[in-house]
Amino acid sequence: MQKISIPHADAMALDLIEKISTAEWTTVTARFDETMSAALSDAALADAWASVVALQGELESTGTPFVRGHGLHTVVDVPLEQEAGEMVFRVAFDADGRIAGLFFLNPDAASKEL
Repeated sequence: MQKISIPHADAMALDLIEKISTAEWTTVTARFDETMSAALSDAALADAWASVVALQGELESTGTPFVRGHGLHTVVDVPLEQEAGEMVFRVAFDADGRIAGLFFLNPDAASKEL
């Protein structure tokens, strides 16, 4: 199977985490594909980010995005430096640049292969 990789996925992922960290939920969810739209509302995304902040504190900085093709998706991992620890923001884009997956992972889970 050919691995798809879309251009500028790294910049797109950094833009998304910035929008999430500043509570721009509708801007993020508007970019979801149909499956994500059905699975994750603005409120659910807000709740997920609130859980990350409760666990690790406010976002302080982001690391260098790691981009790779995975089947029909382009997957980007962005290391997050937070007040109380580290997390990884993982986003999967479809061939049209829509968000097909969005996860907040601990670094150990993120280091495992897809």
